[in-house]
Amino acid sequence: MTSPVAFGPYSSTAKYTPEKPSWVPASHQDRIAAYQLYREIYWSHLSGGYKLLNRGLDQEDDPVYVPSSRIIVDTLNRYVAPKLTFSVQLGTGNENTALAATDAFTKLFARERFASRYAANKREGMITGDWGWHLVADPAKPQGQRLSLLPVKPDSYFPVYEDEMVPGGDPDKLVMVLLAEQVQVGDETQVRVQRYQRLAGEDGTTAQILSSLEMWKPDEWFLWRYDDDAKDPVEVLSPPTPLPPQITAFPVYHVPNRPESGAVFGTSPMRGLEVLQAALNQSATDEDLALALIGLGVYATDEAGSPRDRDGNAVPWFIYPGAVIENAKGLRMVEGVRGLDPYNQHIGRFEGYMADASGATDAARGRIEVQEAESGIALQLRLAPTLSLAEEQDAIVLDVHRQMFYDLVQMWFPAFEQLNFTDVTVQPILGDKLPVNRKAEVEMVGALVLGGILSAASARQYLAKKGFTDMFDQREGDLVLAETVSRAMAESGDTSFDDRAAQEAAGDNPDDGGLDQGAQA
Repeated sequence: MTSPVAFGPYSSTAKYTPEKPSWVPASHQDRIAAYQLYREIYWSHLSGGYKLLNRGLDQEDDPVYVPSSRIIVDTLNRYVAPKLTFSVQLGTGNENTALAATDAFTKLFARERFASRYAANKREGMITGDWGWHLVADPAKPQGQRLSLLPVKPDSYFPVYEDEMVPGGDPDKLVMVLLAEQVQVGDETQVRVQRYQRLAGEDGTTAQILSSLEMWKPDEWFLWRYDDDAKDPVEVLSPPTPLPPQITAFPVYHVPNRPESGAVFGTSPMRGLEVLQAALNQSATDEDLALALIGLGVYATDEAGSPRDRDGNAVPWFIYPGAVIENAKGLRMVEGVRGLDPYNQHIGRFEGYMADASGATDAARGRIEVQEAESGIALQLRLAPTLSLAEEQDAIVLDVHRQMFYDLVQMWFPAFEQLNFTDVTVQPILGDKLPVNRKAEVEMVGALVLGGILSAASARQYLAKKGFTDMFDQREGDLVLAETVSRAMAESGDTSFDDRAAQEAAGDNPDDGGLDQGAQA
């Protein structure tokens, strides 16, 4: 009786990644290999074991790769946690602390190019299944510029749990985080390891985070298990140093993409579609070959051997427009495929299966009628599969960034920037997933205002959040009121309001005896 094959999050990539990265722990080798495979599939630049059968082509001929995986990833990426920014909420604070928090986060986001890094970081997570941030500080920099937010490449992220370091330890308790990457040092390859380790205080609850930076041999840096032989680093760049006592959380924030229940790492939307993707590429390659054969044709002859030149030597066949072929008995074109419709239908079914399975449907890709797009309910129904998947991941993205913003407010800004606004709350907020139908929004808001259900001030605030940001003046309510009064008085024949407004615009105050503003009486 054969033993069942173990199933895991990287089972579908195992046969395409026969060579595992030896510089990482055995428990992480499938994960790191899968990341690289998914990147290659996304960019249609395949190597290693992920090859097509390439039927009918010579080895030097290139197969046709269809960028269907890139379409899936980019389509879902449009709907998952778009345009994340922040909102400062007062909590127990006041206007001054809220303004201080807003200023600090605005400068941090601008200095660290948060918007562009967030977009690239999130796309990396959609490709591989994991992404994150690394929060660091440099006390030597000027105050106000000491904090940095760095994207974390998932290949470098290695969490360590208590059961790996202590016999019978808690498998869910995170005690160490390592960020490791291969670097070239002269002729040698070494691993640069940023290590964060949590040490419990005497009371058993208060934590202290130690930070160290070391250079290791590729096969020795991950020997942290209690049953491993201890090794020494090649070089200690920064010895274990405690972070400020305010900081009690690891400064690495991991965002998994739709993880399985209880799993630490996420899942790429390309997972499980590798075989279908390979079949789709093979079909496209066969279609390309069939198209060439339809145009050029395959020929047969009853003549024995190859053509001969005047000296009797065998020469290759030359079949091209305008050519005359001599001494070729029974030369004829072999009948083959007469059209490409079967290929197109076959490829279309494969693409449809992949789109339906991943949520990257035609509607999500913008292939929708205008009337449906303008009908909110119809559009929501067509996009329901995509939006449902996106909302699952939105919750994870918001949770991780909510924790990161909390740590910034409560720990990092006070510790390194001497900024204290711990009495406010900074929440992550997302942009709209769907384009705003401006005409429908204005009509709806206008109807609510005219019906006495919504105030004009609330209407302007709502429309500003929907993208009408450059339309309203800060004193819009006063301006509208002034125009309304002016029109009413004009209709009644009273011009005193307009005369007064003209005098004030010219700098004269009717109440000061005709003196210009600023003059002495």
